[in-house]
Amino acid sequence: MTTTYRLALGQNDFKKVYSTLKRWKVPNPQRTFVTPTCIAERNGKIVGIVTTGDPAERRAVVCDRVALDPKLDRQARMWVGLRIVEMYDQVMKGLGMRWYHIPVDTNNTKGIDFIRRILGIEPYNIGEATTWFKRELA
Repeated sequence: MTTTYRLALGQNDFKKVYSTLKRWKVPNPQRTFVTPTCIAERNGKIVGIVTTGDPAERRAVVCDRVALDPKLDRQARMWVGLRIVEMYDQVMKGLGMRWYHIPVDTNNTKGIDFIRRILGIEPYNIGEATTWFKRELA
């Protein structure tokens, strides 16, 4: 099965992202995010999303969420997650970024494990509500 990776462009894409996050029961699906937002698709359906948090709200460059289709098997989730984050990294480098933050709900042990194992980074701050990672771009 072929997965394509692309930037979300225009209101139709952002509406699809919001409705997909809601369908996947992702917490706070209506939280504001901005460009760049990356989408992974299979057969016209979104299977992965990486969003950028609104800098006005976050006061920093933040990869606000990495969300993957819960129906994907573990191996597919790993590959789609890795590839979509790699795409996001390339876009951020192209924008002149040298790093960005990734906040994860501290109770989201799967998300924290994914970032540690697949992205190979450790948190720099573990708070009561949020665990923070910093992704350095080479």
